[in-house]
Amino acid sequence: MIGSHKILLLLFVALLFGYGCKPKDCNKDGSCAEEYYRKTFGEMKSYIWAKEGSFWIYKNSKTGDLDTQTCTNFLYETIKVRGTFNNTKYKILAYDKLIRTINSTFNEATIIDESIDVSPDSKSFNNGVNKIDRSMSGNIGYITVFIHPFVDGYGSSTGSSITRFIGLDSTLIIQGKTYYNVAKFELDKDDIWEEKMNCTRANSVYYWSKDVGLIKKEMKSCNYSWELIDYNIIK
Repeated sequence: MIGSHKILLLLFVALLFGYGCKPKDCNKDGSCAEEYYRKTFGEMKSYIWAKEGSFWIYKNSKTGDLDTQTCTNFLYETIKVRGTFNNTKYKILAYDKLIRTINSTFNEATIIDESIDVSPDSKSFNNGVNKIDRSMSGNIGYITVFIHPFVDGYGSSTGSSITRFIGLDSTLIIQGKTYYNVAKFELDKDDIWEEKMNCTRANSVYYWSKDVGLIKKEMKSCNYSWELIDYNIIK
């Protein structure tokens, strides 16, 4: 018969063995293997790519005024970022980043289009969604003018306005010219205010054509549009 001291010794050895075989938590000791993720613009790139010197000329459907918008600065780079939280610090994300500056003659203002920043710390960092936000000097806030991929009804909120994808037209005729693969986005409140036209926070629709860019901005609440009549894209 085994003595009580031997039983205690066997129990101690069993506990020690079980503790030694317990799986380690790599999130705590930092030993997790690195995970690499790549987030690209994909199809969105062909809608927004327009380097310095590119221009678009728009005509107002109500007044006939012209607005020449010229790209004066174009920045594109790939940014790498590592997670900072315990459960993300071993994740490395490389993503496309684009910022372009556009001068508007009619508004006498600067428009800035910028893709969103992403981080492995966000639960949705690898969901494949890309966006372009637009702001204008002298205005309050910003709006989302482009979302990809194209999913019917998908929306994005900036806190003051909501943008939704509402359709993709294979062709669309604007001012007598035919454009292709036109993505349409509706905004409930457009914070790119058009003070010269006395049109502020209007319900609007943005039309983007592949390999061209923005071809029409329909200010629905104000009963007029800005429609593209000429352009030159520098790739």
